[in-house]
Amino acid sequence: MVRRNRRMLTMSEACQYLGVSRSTLLAAEEAGLITPARTPGGHRRYDPSALDRFLNRDRDGIEALAGEKPPAQPSPRVALTGEPLLLVRESIRRLTLLLRAEAAAIYLLDEQRELHWCTSFGIPQWRVSQLAENQPPAAVVRALLQRHREVFEPSQEQFPLPTSQGHGVAVPLVAGDELLGVLVLVGQRDRLWLPSEIQIIETAAFYIGLLIDQQQRLAELESRLKCVSRIISAADKPQAS
Repeated sequence: MVRRNRRMLTMSEACQYLGVSRSTLLAAEEAGLITPARTPGGHRRYDPSALDRFLNRDRDGIEALAGEKPPAQPSPRVALTGEPLLLVRESIRRLTLLLRAEAAAIYLLDEQRELHWCTSFGIPQWRVSQLAENQPPAAVVRALLQRHREVFEPSQEQFPLPTSQGHGVAVPLVAGDELLGVLVLVGQRDRLWLPSEIQIIETAAFYIGLLIDQQQRLAELESRLKCVSRIISAADKPQAS
């Protein structure tokens, strides 16, 4: 049966669809085996039909060109480390202090489109360890699925602490049309969020999303440059007679 109206896939979805790593997919692009479309914002989009054609090819050469095999376990879609992670944490620290909130946290999507704990401010380390191992609060998941802010009662979600009061708000992190994760803030006890404060939180979420997206773009650029370097090195090697 012919499939109709198959939607275009993001880069992480295409990697999962093919069962290859990001660098392998980029190597396939460099070799001209896959040509993605581009959104107005410059994001790659992949036609499933083109990916099906690629699946019928021998990918061993492409994986060797990329210099790696697909990872055995899914890694985070955007692995925030070093300075980008510090910038994100500093952003939510300042946001928490500005709004006199109790705590703030960031959840990010992995390549299987599941939310995972990333970083936080104002939450005890013992509780951070628990939250990192548990499923995200239901309000955080709703904000992600609905692509809209979600105001919730911390006491019902037991977030960030089982004894937390006040009011919480979860705002999706979006870059272009691509979901990246969720920003969560919890206010002080018995204090409602003002409309102006909600606007500040949404603005902060917008810029944090841009920062995370930029980190992904830099990682993609580094991968492409390494791939091109390997291609040039392979071309410069003398052929065996």
